Amino acid sequence: MQTRDRQTIMTSDTRIEGALCARLFLGMALAVSLVSLGCGGSSGNNPKPAASITLTPPGGFSIFQGQTIKLTAQTRNDSGAGILWSLHGDGTLLNPATASVTYVAPTTAITDPNVVVTATSASDSSVQAYIPITLLPPNVFPNVLNVHVNGGPVAGRVRQNAAFTSVTVCIPATTTCQAINGILIDTGSVGLRILSSALPALPAVQNADGSPLSECFQYRSQSYVWGDIVAADIRIAGEVARDLPIQAVGIPANVTVPSDCSDNGAREAAVTQATLDANGILGIGYQQKDSATTASKALYYSCSGGSCSSSAAPLERQVSNPIVDFLVDNNGAILQFPALNGAATQLDGTLTFGLATQTNNQLGDATVFTVNSSGSFTTSLASTGQSLTSSVIDSGNNAFFFPDDSLPLCPGTGTFYCPSSSTSVASTQIGANRAESAIQFTVENADALLSSNPTAAAFSGLAGSNGSGSCSGGVGSCQFQWGLPFFYGRRVFIAISGQNIPYDPVASAPPPAPPWFAYLTKF
Repeated sequence: MQTRDRQTIMTSDTRIEGALCARLFLGMALAVSLVSLGCGGSSGNNPKPAASITLTPPGGFSIFQGQTIKLTAQTRNDSGAGILWSLHGDGTLLNPATASVTYVAPTTAITDPNVVVTATSASDSSVQAYIPITLLPPNVFPNVLNVHVNGGPVAGRVRQNAAFTSVTVCIPATTTCQAINGILIDTGSVGLRILSSALPALPAVQNADGSPLSECFQYRSQSYVWGDIVAADIRIAGEVARDLPIQAVGIPANVTVPSDCSDNGAREAAVTQATLDANGILGIGYQQKDSATTASKALYYSCSGGSCSSSAAPLERQVSNPIVDFLVDNNGAILQFPALNGAATQLDGTLTFGLATQTNNQLGDATVFTVNSSGSFTTSLASTGQSLTSSVIDSGNNAFFFPDDSLPLCPGTGTFYCPSSSTSVASTQIGANRAESAIQFTVENADALLSSNPTAAAFSGLAGSNGSGSCSGGVGSCQFQWGLPFFYGRRVFIAISGQNIPYDPVASAPPPAPPWFAYLTKF
């Protein structure tokens, strides 16, 4: 997208009062400081403290056409010469003052939704802070993102049971942005990973020693993604995550992937659109950082001259769950699809950000299932009598995967089940909190299902094996992977570890501390 002209205004002492959007100030008690890129000189053994500017609101947000919001700035260790307020994008800065300005969104149709307001010290141009703003048309929910099971972005190929959406990625503090579609929604991982070829030129995230930071992220599917860690402003629906570490997926020609990343070649590299079957992955699982996930594994490296060595990346520079960086709707998400019985060419759903933060994301009377530190719970499988203690819900998987030797596998090397007729399977999900829910689903003959619906993207009865024998040989045969078909006909809540979930008065009791999932079948 084209960067718009910059509007710069020198502040005066005039005080103004702006109309404030009530939605934004649920989180205004927080404060975020952006420190000067260039620190002042030192005198003897007493170095001059770095100057900084703290803005309120403390993060990116969205605003509707015609609305106004007051932005305030607090400086530290600055000369007090004042603030230069700068605007990139549509709208107007009204009545600037020494420590505040009012942003007025345009009343006309939105031509570019991306806006940035920057506060710069009048005495030192290297001391800056900024707020990214997304402009929204009226009558939309800022926290709702449309998602589609539509076969994916790879031409000539249909990826079954995969939910895709689009995100906008911007160079930090600018309106130089790129909207990217074909992004897979994955509740089984954490972090935003996008093919480097689809991204604008983003700044590298450096390790503590100043070297560029790279990552290998290993998925439970025996694949891995490799790429540099870069910083970006991420805009998803009306939500904004500022200066977020993400992974630019791709292997540069001069880089040799370390053997511990590929498990000595046992893992497949998913670093192109064809091998990833997507343009990127939006991981919205239970954790705040990808290094905290246990089902998958994050390995960080410092690379120089094509050679990479393991590195303990600082926490703030690791790939993050974007939801946690949202201003208000930052404690979880809800993935929802209509019910499906059979096959469909396309199935449309929504991803709603936040839990009990807005009128449209209340928990209601949903049953809550707490999970352990690995994100697992128990599935009791009636057909085998087993208790699968490492079960997960994972929208990134395209089927129900579970061990059941009574169900025949499809001929060849496939892992899907091919029973001679539709087979009903009874199961019970059991949370760490002992909450229970019975679920019955149908397993279809995968070969017949796929061959008779060659253009379909969504299938309710697709299932396969992830192990055999009794639940005693490790995670593979002790796990039920509730893939995307589990989300069909359900409103599934994901609560992020360490985040606060407000009490919904409609619920029978306050929700437990995350991590947990919950769902409704009537909504």
